[in-house]
Amino acid sequence: MTDHKKTDSTTATPDAVATFCAAAQTNDVDAMVGVLSPDVELRSPLSGRMIFRGTTDLRILLFTVFGGLRGLRWQDFLGDGQTRVAVSEARVAGFRISDAMVIELDDAGRIARIRPHLRPWL
Repeated sequence: MTDHKKTDSTTATPDAVATFCAAAQTNDVDAMVGVLSPDVELRSPLSGRMIFRGTTDLRILLFTVFGGLRGLRWQDFLGDGQTRVAVSEARVAGFRISDAMVIELDDAGRIARIRPHLRPWL
């Protein structure tokens, strides 16, 4: 995985998307939640209407989802502004899936919105 850093004139701070993705590979839910905005939203890729909000709900969801994945590998990271796309492949219940996850950052550089686009759906 590429080392993504956000820099300013004085210090380098870890990029929230890179931190989130690295933590997802090891199912480190605390590290994933640590880069989320307190009012983060995740739109369900299953229904499109269901929205999970806040770090408490996302902690449960992330634990469940990423705990069920096997062989998660991030392949591409696109964008360097407040909207990013992270592309991955993994296996769940013996099926190979891919995801192009759109991630939006807040003004503080934390993850404010996650929109997964998983494929294929059976």
